[in-house]
Amino acid sequence: KVTLAIANKGKRATEVEIVMPDGRIVSEKENIGPGVKYTLTAEVKAGSYEIACRPGMVGHGVRQKLTVSGGGASKRDARLDAAVSAYRDYAQDQADETLP
Repeated sequence: KVTLAIANKGKRATEVEIVMPDGRIVSEKENIGPGVKYTLTAEVKAGSYEIACRPGMVGHGVRQKLTVSGGGASKRDARLDAAVSAYRDYAQDQADETLP
């Protein structure tokens, strides 16, 4: 588990992401307004990641490498993994139907 304490000290809303080496987003929080604090928690396996902060929620953002070590989280319930997979398939099907 990774927990980030985020404080937006800028003048624009920002977005913070935990990103895998292949570019997939593990977890994110959008629209963190100026002066707002937020705690972002994500279940991740040991490995290399990047934290991306995207002021104004545009572009590649400011990035910082993150290395996660340790045994990782306890084993997840397989039913939860199946439910997440089914929802992702459903969401993709819905998105596909909106495209010409």
